[in-house]
Amino acid sequence: MKLSRSIISILLYLAVQIPAQEKFLSVEDVVLNGYRKFSPVNMSQLSWIPQTGKFAWIDGAKEKSALMISSVSDSRIDTLLKLASLNEILEKENEEPLNAFPVIEWKNKNEFYYWNKDNYCSFNLSEKKQTVINSVPKGADVRSIAPNKVFISYTIKNNLFVNLAPDRRVRINDDKDTNIVNGQAVHRNEFGINSGIFWSPDNNYIAFYRMDQTMVTDYPLVDLNYTPARLQNIKYPMAGQTSHQVTVGILEIKTGKTCWLKTGVPADQYLTSLCWSPDEKYFYIAHLNRDQNDLRLIKYDVITGDQVKILFEEKNDKYVEPLEPMIFLPHSSDKFLWNSQRDGFNHLYLYDSDGNLVKQATRGEWVVTSFNGFDESGNSFFITSTKESPLERHYYRVSLIDGTMENLAPDAGFHTVLNGPGYHYFIDSYTNVSTPRVINLIDKKARVIRNLITAENPLKDYKIGTTKIFSIKNEEGIVLFCRMITPPDFAPDLVPLVSLR
Repeated sequence: MKLSRSIISILLYLAVQIPAQEKFLSVEDVVLNGYRKFSPVNMSQLSWIPQTGKFAWIDGAKEKSALMISSVSDSRIDTLLKLASLNEILEKENEEPLNAFPVIEWKNKNEFYYWNKDNYCSFNLSEKKQTVINSVPKGADVRSIAPNKVFISYTIKNNLFVNLAPDRRVRINDDKDTNIVNGQAVHRNEFGINSGIFWSPDNNYIAFYRMDQTMVTDYPLVDLNYTPARLQNIKYPMAGQTSHQVTVGILEIKTGKTCWLKTGVPADQYLTSLCWSPDEKYFYIAHLNRDQNDLRLIKYDVITGDQVKILFEEKNDKYVEPLEPMIFLPHSSDKFLWNSQRDGFNHLYLYDSDGNLVKQATRGEWVVTSFNGFDESGNSFFITSTKESPLERHYYRVSLIDGTMENLAPDAGFHTVLNGPGYHYFIDSYTNVSTPRVINLIDKKARVIRNLITAENPLKDYKIGTTKIFSIKNEEGIVLFCRMITPPDFAPDLVPLVSLR
């Protein structure tokens, strides 16, 4: 299970020991106020602004928040837009004010996108004007924006819809049985599945999951949100019982017709790692058997739904765990990278579109934890990995030609890096056992251009004991990493030795 970045940060700075500690943590501190009170200062919604060497973030809490800006070439910080000013503009247009600054996505150097309740909007900073691009009806769930930032797909009562404009809605299906679910994540969100809707690159198609649960037994849960409590049944296949059946449909936006991919049998197989080819001619699905030890990556014709080819098959005595879709090389429909644990560690493999293995792109006794993009040439790519230590995450540039690697974030710790335009600059945020958070602006040679934040330790006035990180080996000789946290003023000589066996 993956911990969120915030939780990891809290675990790391809990290990900091400061000599001048006086206070003790209370239950109220830890349980009720811990996240808000003890989170180190951060730059919320940090993002690069397109077509510029500038970056922006949200500063302040809720009604006092504001959109801030700075740049690579100038350390000056300016205020782009205050939430109070945005709300004044909205109120003039008879819109309800926002309680906090919305989550934004930059359109260009002067505009950004955001959701204002059920309206998808853009805001022009020069004109100080909001424009409603599209909207969804109340109760719409699983919203997904097309690459053109105009079309919106969403679900209502397990059926899938597309709004091509605020007044132009297309209904994709009309299943009356609530046990048939369209456009939502399937297979209980395993195998990296967190969505049920997949827009094609040029907005011409939508691929979507259709999950039939009619054959799955009900599992009773008690809903304690009511008094008295109520019984709520969910569909949950117990071990060895019948699982749901999934198919994949492809809607052509222009005609409104849906083509069902001929995924075949067994009907209860896992369908994951769904991916479009960049030219929209083909669709790819990783088929995984229920024993989870046999994977086939299959190429489909978008128009007919026919299987074109099995690109490759991957088997393992223990398990195969596909978690990511294919990653096509820039401006190419012919070559892609594939994540696999076939050598015991998750690495990237370069294939062509006929399923031929070109080369293993990364290798070693460490794990690629995420792929972070290609540079402008397409000859290098960026990854986050455990190459330095399983306890750390560092950011690397990797040559696709010869596999050489360069660590762009060498400071010890857990790094999260935000790529700048053209991959010439990066914003690196990291933590470690003695550093609550540091955010630096760095260049492509890993040189620190400017420190943006060095967070103060929120626990500097508290007695929190000591933390020791160490390793042990199990009976099979496998190294297991451990963290031991002792109470404040811990006296080990007063603790009796207890055997763990």
